[in-house]
Amino acid sequence: MDSLLLAFNTIFPMLILMLTGFVARHKNWFGEQTAIDSNRVVYSIFLPAVCFYGIYKMDYDSPINTDFLIWTAVSLTLIFIVATIIVHFTVRREYRASLAQAVFRSNYVLFGIPLAQSLLSPQLLGQVMLPSVVAMPLYNIFAIFLFEYYGEQKFNYKKLFKGIVFNPIIVSTLLGLAAWLLRIRFPYAIDKSISYLAQMASPLALFALGAQFEFKAASACWRELVWAVTSRLLIVPAIFLPITAALGFRGPEMVAAMVVFAGPVAVSSYSIAQEMGGDTVLPGQTLVYTSSFSIVTMFLLIWLMKSLGYI
Repeated sequence: MDSLLLAFNTIFPMLILMLTGFVARHKNWFGEQTAIDSNRVVYSIFLPAVCFYGIYKMDYDSPINTDFLIWTAVSLTLIFIVATIIVHFTVRREYRASLAQAVFRSNYVLFGIPLAQSLLSPQLLGQVMLPSVVAMPLYNIFAIFLFEYYGEQKFNYKKLFKGIVFNPIIVSTLLGLAAWLLRIRFPYAIDKSISYLAQMASPLALFALGAQFEFKAASACWRELVWAVTSRLLIVPAIFLPITAALGFRGPEMVAAMVVFAGPVAVSSYSIAQEMGGDTVLPGQTLVYTSSFSIVTMFLLIWLMKSLGYI
């Protein structure tokens, strides 16, 4: 019963926030451009504050689990390779990059951080942020390779490098790690200001995510959509979460693994497909359907992991 209550208390507020955003958008109280601008503010200011503050506030006795960082890199690379091989031989060319990206690219930031905030104490939150330094560059590099290989438009590699180096999530995570390693502590007023910025992230991120939901007909690629949703929410977690558990990872590392392997598709998957001149229908609908169905799958996953004592 305690496990079910934890799962409900974690997922239900996220569902309400996304539904409120969805209703606000379709009542024309919250426009499309406003949702896009809100996401930009969340990504550039509020979520970096969460990443910085979560690591900055970690207990000094908390170890940095480098084994889990290595596992994150290895597992994402394996998923990318296997997904690319499978779609190359089974999927129409115009959908290959989008489908493969959906398999390995999780919404680590907009969905994962609110989830971690609901499940973990502030002192443990930073340990979920650290794998983003590994995961986010790999997401971008793998996605660019796919759209380069299967698309016709060439990408600006200088822009890619700059985007990784100056990514606000990566920068804030590294700054938080530096402050934690150097045992820097800010005066109360500064500490509280960062805390306020961090507290704004999850509600606005989930509200804006819901506001961007737009269910469209995807008759031309419904098979690929089914495969994308099934792979992201069922197949990948069914394979890699048991391996993660068998390797001995528990607590915040298992929460991070749930985000990486079982989270919905990232919002940026649509943006990068659009920028690279690839198909945008499949990424857009994969975002909507994985975000919607993940409410159910993540509820069941939290219940299972709590029951087994993994989180």
